[in-house]
Amino acid sequence: AEGTADGFRIGKTLTGRSMNAGEFGFIIEPQNGAPMPGGAAHATTTNPFSAVSGQELVWPANGTLLAGLRFTQDDAGKTYEYTVREVPPEDVTQESPTKNGVTYDFAAHKVSIKVIDNNGDGTMSTETTVDGSTDAIAHFTNEYAAAAGSQSFKLAKTVTGRDWKDGESFTFDLTANPDQSNVPEDVLTKAMPERKSVTVGKPENGNTAQFHFDDFTFSQAGTYVYNVRERNAGPTTDGMTHDGRTAIASFTVVDNGLGRYVAGKPLITGIGESNTFTNAYEAQSFDGVPDGMEFSKQLTGVEWTADREFEFTLTGKDGAPMPEGAKDGVLTKAVHKPAEGDTADVIFGDITYDKVGTYEYTVKETKGDMPGVAYDGHTAKITVTVTDNGRGNLQAEAKVSESQFVNKYSAQPATGVPTDFTLHKRVDGMAWNENQQFEFTIQGQDGAPMPK
Repeated sequence: AEGTADGFRIGKTLTGRSMNAGEFGFIIEPQNGAPMPGGAAHATTTNPFSAVSGQELVWPANGTLLAGLRFTQDDAGKTYEYTVREVPPEDVTQESPTKNGVTYDFAAHKVSIKVIDNNGDGTMSTETTVDGSTDAIAHFTNEYAAAAGSQSFKLAKTVTGRDWKDGESFTFDLTANPDQSNVPEDVLTKAMPERKSVTVGKPENGNTAQFHFDDFTFSQAGTYVYNVRERNAGPTTDGMTHDGRTAIASFTVVDNGLGRYVAGKPLITGIGESNTFTNAYEAQSFDGVPDGMEFSKQLTGVEWTADREFEFTLTGKDGAPMPEGAKDGVLTKAVHKPAEGDTADVIFGDITYDKVGTYEYTVKETKGDMPGVAYDGHTAKITVTVTDNGRGNLQAEAKVSESQFVNKYSAQPATGVPTDFTLHKRVDGMAWNENQQFEFTIQGQDGAPMPK
């Protein structure tokens, strides 16, 4: 009569994730000369099926570890013992029992098989216990836990319109975006780095500085979304308009099945493909009369009457900006009698400058026909330098050569006999002989001019 090792089973549980078929190996080793199929020193097997997390997978071992083991009449009354244990990967030990997130079970279970002669009826049976339990199941439990993963992301800050000043900096704040995330808000917040604000200073080269938020720590799968925004975003200060956009950084975190949560490169949207915040500087144009661009007109030698005016022409060089009313770079203005005195301002009006540069002009007086007036024929030269004051405004300063125009009045000398300056000589009582002459003397009083 013969009997088989019926009833012995293995139970395997994996928590933390699903178990794959054939993922875990087991070995049975005989103790004290216990028989093995084919006289083998031991036998191995793996879990034959998959199972969800926390589900114990139980399967009979007589078809695997002890397949083919037979007992005879000679074994009746004997009890054979075996040890069953899990076979961990080569580099896993009791001191270091975890690999790829799985903590292995190092328990060694004692399997006892008692061989029974069924009352001499020619049949044999067995009675199996595992660790003394008649359920005859060797229970093994492994735990899977993914370690937290980390990630970071970079952004950039640039200034356009002017150079980045020494000591100038911009600060950016990181905040959680729960509306676009699919993990709980506390999980989202906990994953954030300790440093949630970054101040960016002038780069060593160029006008673009890199900055980053480091050490995000993810301990749960899901989508994590964060916002980055510049402080004082939007308004313009001293000509600098701060970028009002919001950068949105989205992490997709997964369990890689090898014991770690992994976040790939984050998707960043909201600030363009270059992931750059841009602050644009633009100085406001100058609109007015450049400082120092002043001219005067003086008339000497005669009273300046209300009906008298003098004409001046402003000419711009190479397309220099001109006051309103100019045509083809030329503007002519008339100067009238001043409210007081003999000197009036020559005013051409406001000029608008919208870019930094140097501009040249000339001013000339038009020669008129006022009797007795010597017109000033010089040409005044003007150089206007437009600069950016670095605080959002252009400023214009003029250097003028010979800004004063002086017309002098002087009467021309009167040569000849003054009008009505005529004397008559009459001879009464006799004829005025042809050869007869009379002599007269003119004498000037108080230095009056005299004939030659």
